[in-house]
Amino acid sequence: MSQIKELERRRTFLESLARCGREAFVDRFYERFLASSPEVRAKFAGTDFGRQRLMLLRSLELIAAAADGDEAGLDELRARAETHSRGRLDIRPALYEPWLESAIAAAAETDPRWSTDVETAWRSVLGAAVRYMSQRYDR
Repeated sequence: MSQIKELERRRTFLESLARCGREAFVDRFYERFLASSPEVRAKFAGTDFGRQRLMLLRSLELIAAAADGDEAGLDELRARAETHSRGRLDIRPALYEPWLESAIAAAAETDPRWSTDVETAWRSVLGAAVRYMSQRYDR
C-alpha cells in the first residue's frame, strides 16, 4: 500500500475517532469487549475503569501515531507489547480479535459518518497494531 494511502487511512481513522464522542465510544467498546468472553472479563477484574477508559483513548491515538511512523508512538506501542506479553499481563493473541471487533462495532455505532471507507481505515490502523502486539506475545 502506498504511503499516501496509509496517511489517508490514519487521518480518516483519527477523524472518525474524534466524531465518536469519547465517552459514548468507550462505554460501547467496554460493553462489547467485556461481553465477548469470560477470559476478557477475568482480565479486567479489579480494573479502575476511570483510568482504563483514558488509557484506551490514549492507546488509540498512539496506535495511529505509530502507524504513521511517529517515534514516540512506536516507543509506546513497543512498551504496550511488552506489558501485554506472556511474561507480564499474559494477553493472549486470540484476545486481540474481539478487541478489534469491539472497537470497530463501537465506532460504527457512535460515528455518525461511518462508512465502508471509515471501517477500512479502522481495520487498517488497528489491524497493524494487533499484528504487532500478537507477534511480540512470546518475547
